[in-house]
Parts: sequence; structure tokens; C-alpha cells
Amino acid sequence: MAECYASQIDHYVTAMQDLNRAEHYYCGILGGKVKRKRLDYGREPGADPFGSRPPSMFVQLGPIELGLFGDELCGLPYRKNNRGIPRWAYEVATEDFPKLTERFRTDGLPFDGPDSSDGDDASHVWMHDPEGNFIEFVDRGTPKRRQQDEIEMVRLDRVEYETTDFQATADFYTNALGFDVVGHGRSPEGHPCIDFRLPVSGQIFRFHRVEHPSMQTAFTFRGNHLAFYVPREDFSAACEQLEEYGVIHRDERGDAIHRDLRIVNRDSEGGGEGTYFTDPSGYKLQFIAHAGTYLDEAAQRAGGSGRPTQ
Repeated sequence: MAECYASQIDHYVTAMQDLNRAEHYYCGILGGKVKRKRLDYGREPGADPFGSRPPSMFVQLGPIELGLFGDELCGLPYRKNNRGIPRWAYEVATEDFPKLTERFRTDGLPFDGPDSSDGDDASHVWMHDPEGNFIEFVDRGTPKRRQQDEIEMVRLDRVEYETTDFQATADFYTNALGFDVVGHGRSPEGHPCIDFRLPVSGQIFRFHRVEHPSMQTAFTFRGNHLAFYVPREDFSAACEQLEEYGVIHRDERGDAIHRDLRIVNRDSEGGGEGTYFTDPSGYKLQFIAHAGTYLDEAAQRAGGSGRPTQ
């Protein structure tokens, strides 16, 4: 059986349409901190907008880094159901959960819930962010430990994606990545589901089987990927396991990584080390060799001020 070298779901990058609107939501409402942002395409007038990096912003939400890349020219599809997929779920400290939902109401942001209809005793809220992405917030009774955070985001609770092929998906995540299969079921929307668990963190990676993937799944948005933290000492073994399964992984420029290089590649955007690959559904994944952390804790270790760069 394959070894699971990934310790946790670390961060993700997704699409946004309006950087200022996204900053208000993820920082003003959710309490995140801007780490860095790029305001324009950085290109000559009339040049191909896809020939260089798009507008982007990286936000720290507790220990979670979220990357938002501009896709104004493509646009995100409007979807009627707040519980749709793909979806990212955040666990919120229990004392801060009512405060967060009150912020949504004050800002006029519609949401479903809170309720506990997801097969557990937790409280769940589902909504679109202002950019059209599906977001979920979960209260699992975890006490607040960081009084300095207005809204404490404990961690990424789980991620939910779509697939048209359960067998290929299960084979990949168990035999290439070493995740555990911990459940089968059916979502409230009627989709058959399969749950994978990362053994160390206990985070869930749920796949919904669909006949036709949504545009959010099928369309390749700029920068879109999900990253797993693999400790540096396990990084080479994790990449070798990918190779043995037949996965070609690449650096951030898209160049294939050769076995004899025994990789760890520099990821200039995140300042870490990692490698990229795709699953059978075409999702872009990443192994990264440093874990996300709180900005103030990172600054203390580095002896810096903790002031985010912009």
C-alpha cells in the first residue's frame, strides 16, 4: 500500500474577478491579512494578457494561505446553489462562528445555514464569495486560542471536488498519494461521494461523482491549484512514489522534472519549495516542502516585524 507523505492540505489558489472586492471579503470580513499583491498584468499596451502573470493577491487566513488570481477576461459562472462544488471549507473557532455569520448579515451577503445537516454535529454555513467561488465555514467546537485574531480560522477543514470516474480517482489518491478511503455516501444535492482522509491531519478530500463537470472544474483558470504540505525529509520519497505510479510532475514553469535531479524546485511566488502535477480529472496539485503558518508566528521565528509585503 502506498505511503501518505502529505501531512496536511496546506493552501489553494483560485480565481477572482475584482481584487478590491476580494480583499474586502477575505480581509475585511474574514479577518485575513494581505501578504502580497500584484495589481496589473505588468505588460506592454496591446500585448497578450495571458503572456504574463495576471493580477493576484495572496491572503493569510490563520495558517492558511489563499492565492487569488485575476480572471477578469474569462469571468466565473453564476451558480444558483450555495452548496455547489468545487468547494473549500474552513474551520472557525467556536467563539468566532456567530461573529462571522453576523458579519455576513451586516454586509448583505446571503448564505445557507447554519445547520448540521452534513452528517455530523457541527454547524455549517455555505455561501458564494463575491467572486463566485463556493465557500463553507464549519464550527466543530474548537476553542479560540488566538485572542489577537478577530475571526480565528483554525484550518482548512476539507475540500470538495468533482469527478466523472470514481475508480480512476480512488486509484490515484490511494496508490499515488497514499490517502485513506474513509467513506462513501450521497450528498444533499444527490451526488454519490467518496471521502479520502489525510492520515496525519485528518482533513477530508471529498469527490462528488457527476456526469458533466461544472465550468469551474472544466475550465483552466489562471493559477488554480491545491497544495499539500510534505515535510522536507519526506519530499524526495513522495516524489519518487509519484514517479513510480507514472505521474509526470513539473516545476512552476511547466518543465518536466527528471528523475536524476531528485528535485526540490523553488516556487518563486510562495517562497517555498515544491512540485506540480495533475490528478486524473485534471486538477492541478502541488507538493510543498514548508507548512503554512500564522504571519506573526513566522515573524517571531525569523526575527522580523511580521509586516506583510504588498
